[in-house]
Amino acid sequence: MKNKELTLEDKIKGFIILNYHAMEFKIKYLKKECERGRLSRDYLNGYLKGVTDFKNDLMEADLKFLKEEN
Repeated sequence: MKNKELTLEDKIKGFIILNYHAMEFKIKYLKKECERGRLSRDYLNGYLKGVTDFKNDLMEADLKFLKEEN
């Protein structure tokens, strides 16, 4: 089987997925730190809001602009 060459759109999707999973890992870490009293609840809530906003933006994102440049 021949390897498929990754397009810019594939690379961007991969980058987004990688960052999404990194955020999920960091959320678990921050929650534990907050429970231990090493992190403020305000910081955790701010981070969670940022993650939620990022995820919502991803759901609304349209990558048509990539096709226009090619």
